[in-house]
Amino acid sequence: MREGLDAFNFSAEEKLLIITAMSQPRPWDYEAISAVKQRIKEFHITFGSKMCCYCYRMFEGEFSMVIDIEHILPKRHYKSLTFDIRNLSVACKRCNMKMKRDNLDFINLPMDASELEAGDKYKIIHPNIDPRDQHLIRAAVQVNAIKMVKYVPVAGSAKGTFAYGYFQLSEFEVNSFDLAQGASQPAKESIVEIREMVNNIKFPLTEEAGRAA
Repeated sequence: MREGLDAFNFSAEEKLLIITAMSQPRPWDYEAISAVKQRIKEFHITFGSKMCCYCYRMFEGEFSMVIDIEHILPKRHYKSLTFDIRNLSVACKRCNMKMKRDNLDFINLPMDASELEAGDKYKIIHPNIDPRDQHLIRAAVQVNAIKMVKYVPVAGSAKGTFAYGYFQLSEFEVNSFDLAQGASQPAKESIVEIREMVNNIKFPLTEEAGRAA
């Protein structure tokens, strides 16, 4: 697991609430646990650098209600991991509700709950196990109200390549470049140059290129 995850601990009172919640048919929906869930969300927003754990879009300026607590192994199939901090993160509603949902096609089955920390069981980039920069890079350049986005799976990373397709990240690239076409004429030449720069991004960046940026 990534360094820092063990900084989160449930209090004695929270542990009792979780025990009670786990006795319910739908533990995550147990009303008395709402404060615990909020603390989990706040922790993972910070731990995850304030961005979606799958598409890497930033949460800055977003209301808490549009940020989902993500059960990496779905609670529907792995009930015992419902409140396990190692199995939780934060995701945007698109990645959580539209793309991943309760599917199991992102893991190498069969998989038992005891294999939670087995990184090779996951086809996706696990937000609490895998260093994200070793698998997938998201680059974004903004010109006034127009933002251009590029995702680059790191060379040799099967997880980066799988995540790019699984979460349909090309949609963000196409949509962002299409929007750029609507810019006013005086800005179009600069936008074309920036678009070419984003499309030609290669990773990892050299130390010299990083300084130049």
